[in-house]
Amino acid sequence: MVFGLKREIAADALFPMMFCSASHNIAGHALLETFVDLLPGADVRGSIKGKAGAKDVEFECKDVAFPSALIFKTISDPFSGQISLFRVFSGTIKSDTVYWNTKRDHEERVGKLQMVQGKQLTHVPELRAGISVQ
Repeated sequence: MVFGLKREIAADALFPMMFCSASHNIAGHALLETFVDLLPGADVRGSIKGKAGAKDVEFECKDVAFPSALIFKTISDPFSGQISLFRVFSGTIKSDTVYWNTKRDHEERVGKLQMVQGKQLTHVPELRAGISVQ
């Protein structure tokens, strides 16, 4: 049964709906465990279509492919400065490395990489597509 659910969710044929309450701490862990068990990783997705400037591009979601990521939130922290949260879609993003920003059309340096869990930040040397760091 779980295999069928995973297959249909990965094919965008089924969209699961779950309920929990963060304020009352009800079902939060069950929700996260369900994400890990049922939702496809980046490496299962196949290829992704995107834009590099005005050009349309398509790339494989594998950790050995061209590195690409999407910043979905930027936080201003009084101690660390600006923290950008992002998802790695392909390739490997490494700490203290320069990458090309296609939206702004120039290079940007990635500083120290950290995994965020609540208020705790854990330093990691690299982040790969489809592989979760434990």
